[in-house]
Amino acid sequence: MGSILKYPFTSHSWTLLSENIVIKKADKSLINSFESGVPKDIVIFFIDKKLGLGEHSEPLEFYINSNVFYITLNRKSSGRHYLTFSSAKNELSEMGISIGDNVWFEKSPTQKNKFYLYTKGYSKNSILPDLKKFEVTEGLGLVNYRLGQSYFRDNVIQECKGKCIVTNVTDHSILVASHIKPWKYSNNIEKYDGSNGLLLAPHVDKLFDRGLITFNNKGRIVISQLLSKRVLELWNINRDKNYFFTANQMHYMEYHGKEVFKGI
Repeated sequence: MGSILKYPFTSHSWTLLSENIVIKKADKSLINSFESGVPKDIVIFFIDKKLGLGEHSEPLEFYINSNVFYITLNRKSSGRHYLTFSSAKNELSEMGISIGDNVWFEKSPTQKNKFYLYTKGYSKNSILPDLKKFEVTEGLGLVNYRLGQSYFRDNVIQECKGKCIVTNVTDHSILVASHIKPWKYSNNIEKYDGSNGLLLAPHVDKLFDRGLITFNNKGRIVISQLLSKRVLELWNINRDKNYFFTANQMHYMEYHGKEVFKGI
């Protein structure tokens, strides 16, 4: 991405979260005029060539709630770049975006000039990511790429106050955002709900994901009979501690305890 070497990269009200995701903080211009200025450092996320004064890009495909809108990136005579969402104003208005809400743009992993737009804010009408999965080449083979993974992860980081609930590790580069109620059994809202997630160190995530541990209604670890207690001792995981969960997390934990945990 040119001179941008480290993520997250912030420029004005935009944050480049990764090579494939950029987040815009909604402001008056976006809400009232359905228009947003794009800093020069962020333009390269949307197009790979420079625009002259008064020029515009070829149409970009934006998918919002599975509907497609064709939007161009324009460079005005003043030199500033703008995205204009007038064709999608009804879609955005119905969602009730407010100042300060996050608008996410995620590139299609397989097609150029195609983007998926979703929002995260205080409104229950937030636009959720499409339930789309792609096969993409990574390393020597094909892997599944699912839209909205970073969206869910960001929600979980906020819900868990940025740290592993068991080890208190805060290095997000190694922590795993793990679903409490598994993805395949969750509805669309549950799939992206931060309360349906735990931020866990990799070794704890492995035990939790495989149903070898769960947490009871007091927040204490419960161990499957299939797991040696010695494992937790060697990893210095305290079984007698009451770990903190929100009420919403505990709601999902009831499902985990009954349907995922391998008690015997």
